[in-house]
Amino acid sequence: MIIGAGFAGVSAAFAMREAGHAGPITIVGDEAHLPYERPPLSKGLLTGSHTGLMPIRKAADYAVAGIALTTGASATGIDRDRWRVELSTGHALAYDRLLLATGAAPRRLDLPGSDAVTIHTLRNAADLARLQPAFAGARRLAIVGGGLIGLELAAAARQRGLAVTVIEAGPRVLGRGVPEALASVLAETHRSNGVTILTGVAPASVSAAGVALSDGRLVEADTIIAAIGVTPRTALAEQAGLAVAGGIVTDNMLQVAEGIFAAGDCAISAHPLFDDAMVRLESWQSAGDYGVAAGRNMAGQGQPIGVVPWMWSDQYDLGLYTAGVPAAGATTVDRIEDGLVTQFQLDPSGRLVGAASLGSGTSASRGIKIASRLIAARAAPDPGHLADPSRPLKALLQ
Repeated sequence: MIIGAGFAGVSAAFAMREAGHAGPITIVGDEAHLPYERPPLSKGLLTGSHTGLMPIRKAADYAVAGIALTTGASATGIDRDRWRVELSTGHALAYDRLLLATGAAPRRLDLPGSDAVTIHTLRNAADLARLQPAFAGARRLAIVGGGLIGLELAAAARQRGLAVTVIEAGPRVLGRGVPEALASVLAETHRSNGVTILTGVAPASVSAAGVALSDGRLVEADTIIAAIGVTPRTALAEQAGLAVAGGIVTDNMLQVAEGIFAAGDCAISAHPLFDDAMVRLESWQSAGDYGVAAGRNMAGQGQPIGVVPWMWSDQYDLGLYTAGVPAAGATTVDRIEDGLVTQFQLDPSGRLVGAASLGSGTSASRGIKIASRLIAARAAPDPGHLADPSRPLKALLQ
């Protein structure tokens, strides 16, 4: 049984089948829709260049694989003694393997005036349905939060001709997981496209006029979006007495307790590639990779996590990619070639633990794919080779 019909949960279900599990599989999701991809929400679906939710799998795929979908229902409790999950429908389902893929919820702005002004978030189809008409009719948009989602929304809004201000309380945008040099390039790209970026200042209150800042300024806006991160949905795990510490705690095989696993945005897991450091990831790619790993282990394979975390973001004509855990690096090596900037992070022993790349379109992905393989191999590449654009990165794989 799988609680959560996002990318992690769906990936786990099909991975279980591919790993040889022949018994029943049930996915329970609290939305009425067929499980859908979330990345398009902040891109083509919001701007109107694409229409309709993009299913992760066609309805027929579930039927062919013998995977039951229970949509529009949520889990209300886990009875670990009887190995049952209670649902909001009043029914209870038995399990002998349970995956918690409950995802995360957007953080809300709780400010003076927020009870009288709509502050949008963008996490699911319902959020999109509320935001689309406001977005279409907006003239001035204020985005609170300068992370990846905030900046993707800013790029989408500028492409629609909206006046956009991004408000970031930290000293810079993309303060989590993106090296400062690359974040600075992206920030300048946004400014050159007409986005106003304010850093080191927090929102103090909201009103129909816009967002009042802690330094007394007013950001005029007719539409306000909060993009200040997410909170793992761990209430179900906590009620069941499972370990929670910044996420549902799993071992390096994504197991939480006997018969129970967790994957996706809700989970924080011991990662073998980083000395079993506890890592919680918030990316589409990692949700799928960890879902597959969880599904295989639920089917009995018992393999520690082997995938290297990575993510990407498209903004204007630039692609940003990261692999590994760049923040774990002690030294940085820069590689610049044909307008493509790649930074490699090495730990004190010289081992590659992270990489980030920024360039036109998908060009930035090539070096990141090689870096991912080097990280997985626990390689300690020559820093001189990494920095020299005349020396192919692929040669380091030999």
